[in-house]
Amino acid sequence: MSRWTLCERSDFIRKLRRLGFDGPFTGTRHQFMVLSQKRLAVPSNSEYSVPQLRMMIREVEAMMRREVTWDEWNNLEGVSHHAGWCRATPNHRLVRRVRSAQPADGL
Repeated sequence: MSRWTLCERSDFIRKLRRLGFDGPFTGTRHQFMVLSQKRLAVPSNSEYSVPQLRMMIREVEAMMRREVTWDEWNNLEGVSHHAGWCRATPNHRLVRRVRSAQPADGL
């Protein structure tokens, strides 16, 4: 079994989105993400330690009512931030942005 490693906040949020969460939304002390009426607090530090990450993943597992393995977690790809793509829609499909056909004359 491979070892858990530190996780950046932005990567954590992208992976939660791939698991079906929406957000993050602004709360009183922390931002939070939502999965079917359940909230998961997302601490504001830029990087999460292994114990903190495992604690949050245990909360995710309880919300989803299933285990999230190390392999599954590390194989979750964040939504691409390539030009022309935007984040997943509320029903979790990746959609391509359509550029408007505006003239390039600066008007």
